[in-house]
Amino acid sequence: MKRLSLLPIVILVVISMVSVFIFSGCESAAEEAAEEKPAEEAAEEAEEEAPAEEGEKTVVLLNIGMQSPYPPLYQANLEERLNETGIEMFSFDGEFDAQLQSSQMDDAIAMGPDAIVLFPVDSQAIATGIKKAYDAGVVVIMGNGAPVEESVPYTALYFGPNNVEEGKVAGGVANDILGDSGNVVIVEGATGQDASIGRTEGFKEVLNDGIEVLAAQPADWVKDEAVRVMSDFITRYGDDIDLVWSHSDDMGAGVGIALEEASYSPGDIPSVSLGGSKAGMESISGGWITHLIIQSPIDETDQLAPYVIKVVDEGWEAGKQWDPYWNFMETPVVDYESGSYEAYLPGF
Repeated sequence: MKRLSLLPIVILVVISMVSVFIFSGCESAAEEAAEEKPAEEAAEEAEEEAPAEEGEKTVVLLNIGMQSPYPPLYQANLEERLNETGIEMFSFDGEFDAQLQSSQMDDAIAMGPDAIVLFPVDSQAIATGIKKAYDAGVVVIMGNGAPVEESVPYTALYFGPNNVEEGKVAGGVANDILGDSGNVVIVEGATGQDASIGRTEGFKEVLNDGIEVLAAQPADWVKDEAVRVMSDFITRYGDDIDLVWSHSDDMGAGVGIALEEASYSPGDIPSVSLGGSKAGMESISGGWITHLIIQSPIDETDQLAPYVIKVVDEGWEAGKQWDPYWNFMETPVVDYESGSYEAYLPGF
């Protein structure tokens, strides 16, 4: 009987053992890498970068930034309205960073959604990104911030506030309060943003000739920053300030805090603001904000959603435009003295 050589068998066993060791080592390394990535971070990446599945209706929201009260409510309510009709929404947080939002536009285009809703950080800075989306055949809907003129042909529609008109309304309130003379300071939103530019331009456009704007400075939509800006105005101008116009009521609440810290009483310096947030409604309830232009992110996205749904359901192609292109939400004015603000309590 021939004896079988054990050498080939030994070699096979050794190779098998090495293979098992290598593959198990790779698997362990992969598991460790997966464990090292926080679950929250992984979930965010999945939400922001997941490609659309075939046949699934999807919308991407490029949001301005989640660091102030308005955008998070805007995002949550729009998503809820779209989900009700079977449209899935993915979101990016622009963090009030124009360069970041431009990069996110590239990511959104790569996802191949049925439409992009753009709440712009800076309409001029994102103009190139809008053109990229158009060239890629992706429909862009402008929300809250109007596009620059060059971007209009590459977008389907605008829906949101008329920022210039809101500024004019605030200017009209200032005229009613001050008459033919007085000094005003403006606490603006963010530098370069359409809402900030429009609300200041409209305000100045309608002011009576004898009313002077002493200064305008951005507070980036943040209450604490508005406290600092208004405190600086008080230091510089003191009792020469006859009225304040702040671009949001979260900042308007900050203005009230600065006035109180400087030993003013509610109403000593009339304060005109815009919004309807809980912070703003608390401030007007205390008399610190005297006049408020109501603009709610819930109302805005309730009115925006039907436009987005129609565009997606009908399979619009890039280049098609709504008629009329410009669509504005209603923004009524309430005040402290009449108590008309009470209808909007407790705020959003």
